[in-house]
Amino acid sequence: MNRRRKSPLTHISSIVEGGIGKKPLYRIIKNWQQIVGDIVFRVAAPLKIRNNILIVGVTTNPWLQELILSRHTMLDKIKKTCTGVKDIQFILKTDIEVRYANPPAETSCKDPLKARIYPKDLEYIEYATRQINDSDLKNIFEKILKKKITMTRDKASL
Repeated sequence: MNRRRKSPLTHISSIVEGGIGKKPLYRIIKNWQQIVGDIVFRVAAPLKIRNNILIVGVTTNPWLQELILSRHTMLDKIKKTCTGVKDIQFILKTDIEVRYANPPAETSCKDPLKARIYPKDLEYIEYATRQINDSDLKNIFEKILKKKITMTRDKASL
């Protein structure tokens, strides 16, 4: 028996934009990187909305504290994307996959110092040196931190 479809097939994007796309959490997830920036995007992720409170998982305790202190600024940005959110709550969620706004390319690095520096290390160094205005001093401090990280890693591998 040959049955004909009464309606044409619908593209999945129209279903997502029409149904799920109207959901507040979907809009926040879709715009998360633009809302929080590249650095926070790597360490925090929106999990759910409960009673108009956005629950955000954060990978480490220092980042949890940092985001708690800047929650009002982040909440203002979120309210521009989604008017239904009244507050934001951060929870430690270490099993969140670390994401990269621009994934690091595979490197065949000849400099052993750079080869042993991981993206999380670079993130830490950037965080630690963010308030140093003098570029020469900042470069020196970054080199010292990189050297310390690689030396510590070498000692641990012995």
